[in-house]
Amino acid sequence: MKPGKASFDHPVSRHPEPGWVGHRVSLPIAGNLAIWHIVHMDRDQIIAKLREHAAELKAAGVVHLFLHGSYARGTEIRSSSDVDVIAEFDPGRRLSLVDMVAIENLLTDLLGVRVDLSPAKTLKEPVRDKARREAVLAF
Repeated sequence: MKPGKASFDHPVSRHPEPGWVGHRVSLPIAGNLAIWHIVHMDRDQIIAKLREHAAELKAAGVVHLFLHGSYARGTEIRSSSDVDVIAEFDPGRRLSLVDMVAIENLLTDLLGVRVDLSPAKTLKEPVRDKARREAVLAF
């Protein structure tokens, strides 16, 4: 594998109707009171947010991160939809289940919506084929 090239075989594409993610922002209104405001993010904004935090995610052991699922396709987005991501991890690091959950929680905090993190090596057919077709490389 060439340095900087993702090994997860996928086409990098743009969908004409990107999805959105609800990002919660706390808005103070008085004293300790605040309201939550939902800010909608489309696929490009999700990718930008992931790239913005690439150094932090790489320090946690993520080498490459891919967006897939409904947000990558820009279809079937519901308020209950989570963001599906596939991660390739540093093969020289041994990550525990606790490490993986911490990375998934970090991604959830960054995007403001539940994230489903799947290690690339654990994807089974036919999920792997579908993910390969629709995945969008974040970094």
